[in-house]
Amino acid sequence: MNPVAATGLSHDPEVVSAFEIDPLVHSYMSLGSGDNILGAGTALARGTDAKELPAKIPLLLMHRSADPVTYAPASMALFSRATQVQNGTL
Repeated sequence: MNPVAATGLSHDPEVVSAFEIDPLVHSYMSLGSGDNILGAGTALARGTDAKELPAKIPLLLMHRSADPVTYAPASMALFSRATQVQNGTL
């Protein structure tokens, strides 16, 4: 069983059902993927990556506060640290 609740991915019952029966969905993660996720999360938590975002490239972060899969406060923190971005929307 996958630790991600399918109902947290979509409100559409057909999408939920398709996720639950998809033979390519599993509860395993490759070592490389896990390392990349942890490394990127650590860098964003330090704030260094946010300050390195190009100032002239628009930044749009869309995140619902009730998202059960990812952590909305982290998106808000990233946005608040990207102070050099001239055209940013949260």
